[in-house]
Amino acid sequence: MSRGPSKGVLFERMLCRLFESKGYRVTHNIKLRGRSGAEHQIDLLVEYECPLHISRVIIEAKAYTSPINKEKVMKLIQIVDDLGVDRGIIITTSYFTPGAVEIAKGRNIDLWDRKKLLELLGEAAIEGVIAEAEEQPTPEAEIYIMPRKTLSEARAVAEGLVRKRAKGGLFGFGKVIEYLEEVLLVYVPYYEIDIQATITESRPKGIFGRELVRKMVTASVCFDGVTGELIKVDQRGIHYDFPWTSYLGAEEIGILRNYPQFTIADLRGLGYSDYKARRLAERLTASGCYIAQRPRRGYTIYIRNVTNIGDPRLLGSISGLNLVMPAIKEVKEEKVITLNPKVEEGLIIQRVKALWSDAEVKRLKKVYYPFFAWILTTEDGGKRLEMMDGVSLRIKKSISDRLAPILIKAMERSQSSDRS
Repeated sequence: MSRGPSKGVLFERMLCRLFESKGYRVTHNIKLRGRSGAEHQIDLLVEYECPLHISRVIIEAKAYTSPINKEKVMKLIQIVDDLGVDRGIIITTSYFTPGAVEIAKGRNIDLWDRKKLLELLGEAAIEGVIAEAEEQPTPEAEIYIMPRKTLSEARAVAEGLVRKRAKGGLFGFGKVIEYLEEVLLVYVPYYEIDIQATITESRPKGIFGRELVRKMVTASVCFDGVTGELIKVDQRGIHYDFPWTSYLGAEEIGILRNYPQFTIADLRGLGYSDYKARRLAERLTASGCYIAQRPRRGYTIYIRNVTNIGDPRLLGSISGLNLVMPAIKEVKEEKVITLNPKVEEGLIIQRVKALWSDAEVKRLKKVYYPFFAWILTTEDGGKRLEMMDGVSLRIKKSISDRLAPILIKAMERSQSSDRS
């Protein structure tokens, strides 16, 4: 049986009929290009012919049950300015936060809440929309990725590595004696989020010149569900190139995104107190994102030390590898551990919006990615964990270091249960 239109679309159509009944010309679901070059998706474009010009108003329809915050108002203010239209209106089936109301004051923005809608349409007309409206993306069914080797084949790889290290290099130098314990298939949870964001690109202009243009793009980005880190994905597997994304807050990420270098005075100029500015600088240097340098003039300059994340399309996604298999509850292997996410979905969405300030989250799903893990015991009784990517079949030290404490405990529990 085919599904009907979503509640959001029904709400937009209801508003189309409302404005058309007042004599306006309405275009539903249109893309408009602004002066910056960015393309904006508009729910309703409402036009009215005045004596001297055609008045143009853009409308954002929000069939939400939760309040509209100031970030959504700020985004519409920017779009109105970029398109050069006369006005913008946000119409919602809920209400607006005090911050949203305050930031709209003095701007060419109108806010229509549930009370305003009831005056125009009546309770019966919108009660169906309000009943099932929702704001946050709904997680889809869990998706698992199939490993390229069986557990017994992975054990053979681990045993081969142990034998090779035991022989050492030339004339036996550098040999390491270790003993292989349990080998497990481990499913690590990742959040894969479909987003729409505006980026800045450099394009050729004329023969030798270049210009910066803004454009809207869609992409899928992935975060580790255990550590909360943003990851990069390609045919060689999963890469942890941005460890600071699990350490820094939204304010620090905003500074990192916008300032190649800064001083404490610069942060005070942004409105931070001297104490807060110094705390921000400390966190940014402790994370390794900035290096503090003190030139002759005496004040410290903080210089960015990591690659700034720009176009989200360059990060890749797990689903983009085309290795997705249907959701499963059990894998036909002897030893399997499925880790549970430790970072909440809401926090991940906050990090997305900090990394790309105007990002709009379209969809979120959990993807479980396979790794083979084994514990190696040394002659003196020490233990270490080694992991192999179940898809690219590469040894992954980065993820081994992050998950070692969790997995060693899980594997030891598995061994204990087997002995009992």
